Amino acid sequence: MDIHKPFNDKMRKTLVLLNDPLVKDYIPVTDWFTERKAKKLIKTYPSLFIKPNKGRIGIGVMRLRRIGDSQYEVHYQDKAEKYETIAQGLAALKKKFNPSKKYLIQQGIDLATVLERPFDFRVVMHKFNGKWERSGWCAKISPPKMIVTNHAKGGIIISAEQALAANKSNFDYNKALNELNEVCHKICSVYDSHFSFCKVGLDMAIDKNGHIWFIEANTSPDQAMFRKLGDQRIYKEIKSKDLQIRRISKKILKDLNHNSE
Repeated sequence: MDIHKPFNDKMRKTLVLLNDPLVKDYIPVTDWFTERKAKKLIKTYPSLFIKPNKGRIGIGVMRLRRIGDSQYEVHYQDKAEKYETIAQGLAALKKKFNPSKKYLIQQGIDLATVLERPFDFRVVMHKFNGKWERSGWCAKISPPKMIVTNHAKGGIIISAEQALAANKSNFDYNKALNELNEVCHKICSVYDSHFSFCKVGLDMAIDKNGHIWFIEANTSPDQAMFRKLGDQRIYKEIKSKDLQIRRISKKILKDLNHNSE
């Protein structure tokens, strides 16, 4: 029964993927933030992203980066500050936390670039009659000096094909395009085993070696970025499908409530 029940909880939507053999190789290391975990992970990964478990449009996202063997950088919004020790870096980072929120820590990805700026993807998936279909995708290029690519933060929107084509010298364009599509369908298949979703906006990425990565999933995604693409048909199709999902879910819930009376 296709009922859409969205929720805002990044860890809950990531853990089921990390634990599934079908997609776990595409999921970066993700855990609840603690200083101990940050100290351990920064020894393995050159950068880590710290973000609120419940949040939108890149608000509160920070990056901790190791510079050589003796320096650490904390990047928040458009400012990057360097520290001589990991303890100093973590102390500065924690001062930016919202005390009412829980935070995740996630392995940083060495993202592929366009115009020497990192980008990732938004892939919109809809489910009708038990079958997932891709309704649209685009690439989001980060604004200057920013670590997030969100459209709401000034990210530049281009087609997914354009972004991948700009990296043809780094990896196989067709392989990357096909794998991105396949991984998104696999992720939705895994979600079907755990949640009641009928639409999802997947934030995906590709690194400089052509490996596909999942970043996070949005079950009430903002689709305004698709208006920035030259073809308005994609935006209109996504909005039309969103409306269909709302109508179907509303009708099913109404019928269930009626039958239970």
